[in-house]
Amino acid sequence: MTEFPGKNETLEDIRKVLAFQFGQVFSLLDGYESDSYTKSGISKNYPELKNLLYRGDIENKDLIVLNEKLDMFISLIERKIGTIPLTEY
Repeated sequence: MTEFPGKNETLEDIRKVLAFQFGQVFSLLDGYESDSYTKSGISKNYPELKNLLYRGDIENKDLIVLNEKLDMFISLIERKIGTIPLTEY
């Protein structure tokens, strides 16, 4: 990977950004809007992301969690695609 917006492109940075983005999306969808803008707010509602958000020592279980969040996000998008009306320009 050669570009990742605003980060030094280390795996640690990329994992942190992904964990934050997934946490923020799910926070908003789950009704935790007030907690969706900070690492502490996201980790309060999704403690399984805390190690990634705070760049702790990453274990295999953290990578599994990140993949589970990715799967949840993809499922969400796939469900929504069928409900979006198509428009012609």
